[in-house]
Amino acid sequence: MKPIQLAPLCLVCLCNALTAGAQPYGDFTYTNNSGTITITRYLGTYAVVTIPSAIDSLPVTGIGGFFNSSPILVTIPSSVTSIGDSAFAYCNRLAIITIPNSVTNIGGGAFSDCGDLAMVTIGNGVTNIGAGVFSECPSLTIITIPDSVTSIGESAFSACTSLLSITIPGSVTSIGDGAFSGTGLTNIAIPSTLANIGKDAFAGCVSLTQITVDPLNPFYSSVDGVLFDKSQTTLIQYPSGKAGRYTTPDSVTSIGSEAFYGCEWLSSVTIPNSVTNIGSQAFSGCTRLASVAIPNSVTSIGSQTFSGCSSLASLTIPKSITGIGDAAFADCGSLRSAYFEGNAPIAAWSSFSGSFDVTVYYQPGTMGWRNTFADASARLWNPKAKTPTVLDNQFTFDITCTKSIPIVVEASTNLASGTWVALQTATLTNGLLHFTDPDWITYPTRFYRIRSP
Repeated sequence: MKPIQLAPLCLVCLCNALTAGAQPYGDFTYTNNSGTITITRYLGTYAVVTIPSAIDSLPVTGIGGFFNSSPILVTIPSSVTSIGDSAFAYCNRLAIITIPNSVTNIGGGAFSDCGDLAMVTIGNGVTNIGAGVFSECPSLTIITIPDSVTSIGESAFSACTSLLSITIPGSVTSIGDGAFSGTGLTNIAIPSTLANIGKDAFAGCVSLTQITVDPLNPFYSSVDGVLFDKSQTTLIQYPSGKAGRYTTPDSVTSIGSEAFYGCEWLSSVTIPNSVTNIGSQAFSGCTRLASVAIPNSVTSIGSQTFSGCSSLASLTIPKSITGIGDAAFADCGSLRSAYFEGNAPIAAWSSFSGSFDVTVYYQPGTMGWRNTFADASARLWNPKAKTPTVLDNQFTFDITCTKSIPIVVEASTNLASGTWVALQTATLTNGLLHFTDPDWITYPTRFYRIRSP
């Protein structure tokens, strides 16, 4: 049977769909909307294009579509009041656009995926920058947002990787989900008027090191460049480009969903005992996070909370944890040991999916454990120290266990100080370790303990 040729038919159908009901005017097609004109397409090949202000003595008030990759510069006349959804989307060579003051509406995705778009000026007639209007514009470096704008929609500037700086005017009261996600912003200032910041508004901004909030803002605050709610009980967003170690303030009771998402330079996190809730994906994609301290106040670990933390090698789960969500520790390629201090929590089978070499260790006297946990191997962690002796002027004792387990032997000279020094890290591969301390005699008193790594 001869194969059916579908491609030409599909192209004809697409062309018809774009031009249905439209009339030609030079290099443009348009529709007449009861006395006003909407441009539906540009068919020419010129690099510099001026959209007419009138056709057949009727004003051009709308741009419904452009669909052309030839123009570098497009001039929009002051007769235009509306730019439709995806009107200039995929105009790959478009470099500069000035939106006149007459425009009051910019549709969703109007300038999305314009690969060369570098400079945008928005007129003061616009009150809303809609969803995805400038998303996926990797060359965008300069944009002016007027004081007329009150809201910035979801993903409005997402993936604008060259956008290093932007000023949010005091007129803005709302920023949508992912509005600036994946941009090149290095800092962001939240005005006093901003009442709503959507989920992931600044997620994945790998160069962002500081978020500051006007002190007069009644809804949000910032401490050391980190975004919180006004009472500083919820940590909303940690800047993705902020490096080093971080300890959450004592006032924090909740870490929001994706609060640390994609923080590539974060190496260590200590969470104070005030925190009871850690949101889903809170630390997802923190590829350099090697250490995290979860306090006994936390009762559950949400879905994908630590997924993709590829540098996380070991972690301790406090006995307060009663539930672990889907893929909570998924794709943690370096994770080898998870130490549980309490009874076996309820956990999704996918909790450790993609973390292929992890072993779960549990304490003697705890309940609910089997040979596997959430599709990972589970072992009893039960090291015991035998009676110490002095042999050849060295303090020594044996450590035994029922199976191969990793341990750390630590010493302290003062129990009240809480200071412990690691002396030896080892794995009891044959269930036995002969520990010696040649320096014991230099201390008037020395205490020893065994802990998990």
